Formats: sequence, structure tokens, C-alpha cells
Amino acid sequence: MGEDNLWSTGIVIRASDGNQIFDNVTGKMINRAKKIEIGNNVWIGANATVLKGSMIQDNSIVGTSAVIAKIFSEKNIVIAGNPGKVVKHDISWLRDQII
Repeated sequence: MGEDNLWSTGIVIRASDGNQIFDNVTGKMINRAKKIEIGNNVWIGANATVLKGSMIQDNSIVGTSAVIAKIFSEKNIVIAGNPGKVVKHDISWLRDQII
């Protein structure tokens, strides 16, 4: 997890599925936990979900109720929706409240 991030309420971050799933033929576990990387100055909106194997780069915004389930390699983006997709490039944001 990076520094100077903004976390809204109701966020879920899951690096695993919670239970093990096995292939009955090979006996191998097929849903291992994976790391999650969140850069610096990332704003994660209310009720967003970040799942295993995800990466969010610096200076990005995750929209309200978005589901992040992949690597986003670009910085300064807005990610929204389910599944999460880039909806805006080349953004920046400030922590200051609008009154």
C-alpha cells in the first residue's frame, strides 16, 4: 500500500477467495492468494472492491462501487464500473473538499 491515499467507507480488499478450491483430478489448489498493489495518492471511492492480483498505480481514482480485478499499469486514471475499466486518462486530484 502506498502513501497519502484516501479511503472511503465500505471498501473491501481481498487478497484471497477465503476458501480453498482444488482440482479433483490433480489435487492441486487452483485459487491461490495473490498480492494487491496500490500506489501513492490513490483515492478509493465508497463501497469499492479490490480483488487479488490487482494493481492500481499512483495518482489514480477508483469510483464508487467499482470492482477492481486486474492490473492497471497506467498512472493518473479514473477506474469505474464492474468490472473496473479506465474511464478517464491524465487526471490529478486534491484532497481539499469542495464547499
